[in-house]
Amino acid sequence: MKRSFFSKIFIGYLLIILALSSLILVLSLNTVREFYRDVLTDNLKNLAYTLHPGVLYLLATGRAEELDGFVKELGSKIQTRITIVAPDGSVMADSEEYRKLMENHSFRPEISDALQGKAGKAIRFSSTLNKDTLYVAVPITNAGNIVGVIRVSLILKDIDYLLSQLYYHVARISLVIILLALFGAFLISNSIVRPIKSLISAARKVTSEISVSVSF
Repeated sequence: MKRSFFSKIFIGYLLIILALSSLILVLSLNTVREFYRDVLTDNLKNLAYTLHPGVLYLLATGRAEELDGFVKELGSKIQTRITIVAPDGSVMADSEEYRKLMENHSFRPEISDALQGKAGKAIRFSSTLNKDTLYVAVPITNAGNIVGVIRVSLILKDIDYLLSQLYYHVARISLVIILLALFGAFLISNSIVRPIKSLISAARKVTSEISVSVSF
């Protein structure tokens, strides 16, 4: 059965609306997620730089053994994991784990960047925490020399939950917009088809009258 002219136009509008809506939805959600993670990264970077004077003081005064207790107490208060890494990659302190049981961190990308004198960032699955985690690391500098790295991290589980709630609300709003767009497409399609139908009907009437005249 052949589709009517109206259904062809309406289906065309429908496909265009769905394609554009899906594209806009995916792009907007990805943009929001990246923006939110960038903000978190900046906050962690600022936190690391705020910790820099205190950590450097303990290292410079030969009180490195006090670092572990310092970061464990502070980490529990601010609900953020803090790790202090030596230039050779060994862990000097960690707010959540026993440092002597932790592996060398020199090959972690964020640590490697920090040891080169710049802020490092990485998002990966933490085998220690068993969850996806955002890591930010900054170098500890003293008189122009890098004497260690401060790394701070946040679990992304709670963050991703908040984003999923945002996705849900955005999806609901998008659905309402799609329905309104489809209603508009219906009206436009109908307004296009109506005069065409009238023209076809008039043409058939004229053709019928000409046929009758010829037969006589």
